[in-house]
Amino acid sequence: MATTKTPKTADMALKDMNGTSSKEGRSSGNSYNRDLELDIDHGETTQLKRRLKSRHLQMIAIGGTIGTGLFIGSGSALSKAGPAGALIAYAFVGTIVYSVMVALGEMATFLPIPGAFTAYASRFVDPSLGFAMGWIYWCK
Repeated sequence: MATTKTPKTADMALKDMNGTSSKEGRSSGNSYNRDLELDIDHGETTQLKRRLKSRHLQMIAIGGTIGTGLFIGSGSALSKAGPAGALIAYAFVGTIVYSVMVALGEMATFLPIPGAFTAYASRFVDPSLGFAMGWIYWCK
């Protein structure tokens, strides 16, 4: 004998999320558990939750801006160097950036210093290089 599930309406789902009533006659105090307990069938509507904070929206905006800038900037690189040249340049610059990040990670693991990356330049190369890097980074 097949059992049929009664579909939940949006009102029933809202009551379940608020913890005031539930289909099985239980309610939990944890919002996360209440969300997991909902059995919502395909095509039903529930209340949306606005959980995006200001920092999330800022990161989405920055990501969209950077993506657009790279897309527009790649057009001039393609027109000047062609697809093969742009790919070779991208691989070359990517290798340099990866090498610098690995080297910085190795230095940070070997000698954790309270300070920015300029402290490593002062420690491993020369204090004047750290000073110059600090000013260049600040003026940028």
